[in-house]
Amino acid sequence: MIAKIGFVMLVLISCGTLYLLDFYIKQDQEENSKQLHSFVQQTREIGLAKTSAKERFEMQLMTDLAHCQENALKNYNNYLSLIQKVAQDKHGTSVIPEDILSQAITLQSNQKTECKNIYDTRLHDGI
Repeated sequence: MIAKIGFVMLVLISCGTLYLLDFYIKQDQEENSKQLHSFVQQTREIGLAKTSAKERFEMQLMTDLAHCQENALKNYNNYLSLIQKVAQDKHGTSVIPEDILSQAITLQSNQKTECKNIYDTRLHDGI
């Protein structure tokens, strides 16, 4: 009789222990799941922030490149207008020597190349 009571008590204690272990394991899994969800959310937010910052950076670089090339074109047009004012007039049209025109074109292409090099360097360096 005492053996049966001892056996029942042992079974009850074992079941209680198993139930408690199961409860703690489920709690731990839920906590790990919440931590994982929080980590994934933070990683996603950081990724979006980095992407947004990169897009803003690239947009700023593109704007700077466009302004630089626009300035190169303005300089070219200003240079040509100054030359036309000074150039000799033949029957109402100004005559600009070819070497001066080629020099103006070379200056413009050099300025555009310099703009592109600055853009590429800043993009590469992340400045």
